[in-house]
Amino acid sequence: VSKIRGYETGVNIDFSKYMLPASIDTSRIEVSLNGRKVKGTLKLLNEEKGYADDSNMYVSKLRFVPAVPFTVDDVVSVMVRSSVESYMAVPMDADYIGTVVVEREIKSIIADSVIEMRMHGKRQIIVSVVPAEAAYGKVLTAKAASSSILSLHVKSAVVDQSGNATFEVDANLPGGSGIQFLLTGYDDLLANTKVKVLMD
Repeated sequence: VSKIRGYETGVNIDFSKYMLPASIDTSRIEVSLNGRKVKGTLKLLNEEKGYADDSNMYVSKLRFVPAVPFTVDDVVSVMVRSSVESYMAVPMDADYIGTVVVEREIKSIIADSVIEMRMHGKRQIIVSVVPAEAAYGKVLTAKAASSSILSLHVKSAVVDQSGNATFEVDANLPGGSGIQFLLTGYDDLLANTKVKVLMD
């Protein structure tokens, strides 16, 4: 297990490698709250078929969905038994036991899909993270695909109470580039903006 994160609607469990779904069920993955086992179901988030003639299915991300939603700030315990098997049908070395504090779930990052700029021009780009109450205080990072075409004044910004983060961009040369926005600590949340820089 590489990471767990808890939300009101479920606990996400990430593995460092692909696992066999057939070895995953609620008898091998247990979630408890205040010392009591929580009833719920498992949802496979990224189930994929093997390559070429491999007909097996594999998964590395799943969610435990409780029958009754958690509350923000609940401290939830997670046990993944060692009998859960990797894609090579090899059991885990040992049981995994961890705890996570339930937080509000961030749903998405919203940014313009395409923008146009003039060479030597400047532009302020506002990126939104929703819902704002869950995103407030988080750090959003930005990375330009081509630093020769675009320059970012800052590479990270803190999300404000409205759920927005602001980035200043300079257009250096004509051409096409892009900016990728990522939320620190949330690998699955990103947004991309294509930037067209036109001759002045």
